Amino acid sequence: MRITGKHLLQKLGLVLTLAFMLTMLAGTTKVWAASADITFSLEGEEAVSVGDTVVVLLQITADATIGDFEGYLVYDSNLLEYTSGPSCVSGSDGYLRVYDMDAKPSDYLRSYVLQFTAINPGVCQFGTSRTPMVYAYENGSSMSVKAEPFSFRIAAAQSASSNAKLETLRISPGRLTPEFSSETTEYEVTLESGTDCLVVSAVPQDLIAKVQVSGNEKLVTGINEVKILVTAENGEEQIYRIFATVEKETEAGQPSDEPKQEKERQLYLESVDGEGTFLCADYRYKLAEDVSAVEIPEGYEQTELFINGSAVTVYQKAGQEEFCLIVLEGAANEAALYRFDRTEYTVQRYQAETIVVTSDGGNSQKLNELLVKTKEYEENLNRMSLIAGALGGAVLLLLIIAIRVAIRSRYGDEDD
Repeated sequence: MRITGKHLLQKLGLVLTLAFMLTMLAGTTKVWAASADITFSLEGEEAVSVGDTVVVLLQITADATIGDFEGYLVYDSNLLEYTSGPSCVSGSDGYLRVYDMDAKPSDYLRSYVLQFTAINPGVCQFGTSRTPMVYAYENGSSMSVKAEPFSFRIAAAQSASSNAKLETLRISPGRLTPEFSSETTEYEVTLESGTDCLVVSAVPQDLIAKVQVSGNEKLVTGINEVKILVTAENGEEQIYRIFATVEKETEAGQPSDEPKQEKERQLYLESVDGEGTFLCADYRYKLAEDVSAVEIPEGYEQTELFINGSAVTVYQKAGQEEFCLIVLEGAANEAALYRFDRTEYTVQRYQAETIVVTSDGGNSQKLNELLVKTKEYEENLNRMSLIAGALGGAVLLLLIIAIRVAIRSRYGDEDD
């Protein structure tokens, strides 16, 4: 069969067309890189309580042989305490580094076992910080990595208390409305204009419970919500709220529509088991139980001051009704006298009273005369001392002369 030039060109065009189509198909074929997934899980029982040992399993699954791995793990250090793990894991306090270089190859799966101790109840979360790096063993290239966060709940110990109530709630300045009751969770208080902070003293019924106060600083004019969060040992919570209204500031020179109230001060007693009773206002001092070592100044008589219906021993001096002395323990836990201002509700360390003599007129003249006579007496005394010294020296000199004369007379007679 004879092949003409026309047929040759047709066959050549067909070959070029097929080659072009194969090239296009090759260009549209996707090359998928190796990928890895990082997951966390609990090993063993999923019910975790405070005090339990918690084993967390970190697993890497990939569609290629796994080589080196580097990653940073984060967790809640308030709930868990890291205790042990592989030698390639380091860190603590909520931040761990896994640096597993020159690792043996793992076929599609690798696991790391991390051991913790549960220290507080709550929901603990595990996750990764930055992007973990998983390398393929064959060529050392990094894989695309997806890491899923993980969380689990830590329950309180069975013996943990569920009491999240307050024993006392006091504020300064102002007074709570209604009066405090552990069963009442909402209160109101009105504060003078310009008040920017509310001091809150909250003591839980169960001293193991935790108390957190928020919203009591940087108060603004109007209504401010102050929250007192009480968290029981087993994690149960109770919120007490104080709605503090800061009055508007009146314009200068214009009287307020409402009568001006004096700043309220509170004085109260606070008993703490195992520590004693404390006298509180803008300060906190412990009432001394043993006052035998404290000397009460002359003129002060023992009496009683009633606070919250309880009698406190104080010492009062006639004519000083606004002040009294009270025996308290300071920072050094030593009983000492303190001066208590019953009007301003302030306490200061008592200083022994001194008598200051002042004089004027005729008394001043008599005092000057007395000073002059005292000075003359001192001068005469000095002169007498000089005279006595001179006489003593003369007597000593005469005694020496007499001794020499006697010696000379004796030896002179022997020579004769």
